[in-house]
Amino acid sequence: MKQKIFVLIGLFVFTNVLFAQIDSTQQTTPGDSVDFTATAPAETTTVAAQPTPSPQAKKHSIWSGPFTIAPNVIVKFSPGNLQYNPKENKWRFAPHQHEMIGKANSKISENYDGWIDLFGWGTAKTPTLFAKEDNYASHIEAGNFPIALDWGRHEINGYQPLLWRTMTKDEWAYLFNERKNAKDLVTLGTIEGINGLIILPDNWNHKWDKENFTYPLLFNLKSYSGYNFFPLEVWETHFEKKGAIFLPCSGFREGKVIKQINTGGSYWSSTGYRNQSAYSFTFGANYLLPTSDFARYKARAVRLVHKIRGK
Repeated sequence: MKQKIFVLIGLFVFTNVLFAQIDSTQQTTPGDSVDFTATAPAETTTVAAQPTPSPQAKKHSIWSGPFTIAPNVIVKFSPGNLQYNPKENKWRFAPHQHEMIGKANSKISENYDGWIDLFGWGTAKTPTLFAKEDNYASHIEAGNFPIALDWGRHEINGYQPLLWRTMTKDEWAYLFNERKNAKDLVTLGTIEGINGLIILPDNWNHKWDKENFTYPLLFNLKSYSGYNFFPLEVWETHFEKKGAIFLPCSGFREGKVIKQINTGGSYWSSTGYRNQSAYSFTFGANYLLPTSDFARYKARAVRLVHKIRGK
């Protein structure tokens, strides 16, 4: 009896992973998020990116989170603020959560051989834009500012591209106002002399607050003075390893002038506001504003997230 034998010689599937692009001419109104659009050639298949971090990168993300930023959306935060070296065209996360560049951001230029960590809104493709000028409209009209909010499209610290993304303004608001026990999971603190904001994960057990009796965690949003002064070793052992994150008061840059270093922190969202502004999360002693709008040329810090569950 003859049998038909089928031999599978090979099957090749070609896919095209898209980078999100934003129309720089679109108008936004209060509360609106900027729309992303993407196109693909007819002969290709679009797929959702499923990147994984390299082995050296995985060790940085084990401890972070979980953080709920929308109903059924859970993320972990990157291990530090985003940094960029213009001359080497290289991206990285700060070596430690409390580390920031500070005044050296004033050296920003296309040929600067050093790190910067304050960026104009939408400059994922043009990170040194607004180093000298503050006329946002002129860049749009000249067509030399392709708005790109997807900083996670780059390889960062050995993580593959597209692993990280920027939070929306509504996600920042949900983190601080709507997740379960939100008000009990945030406080000001200082690590190695750097002031900032401590954000605790969803599964934080408050018995850990006083686990280290020499350095108990006290809840305060009014002053940096007298509260939560942690040596790096204590922070990493008792808080970071249990999922807590720290956002340093990295200030902001206007042209080449750096302001509010170690007194205020401001982190971009992916949500635009009107023609020349965008929303950011801003904090300092006695204030915490999840959604404040600022001019897009006023460079701010970027802290990315990686999805654990949800959209």
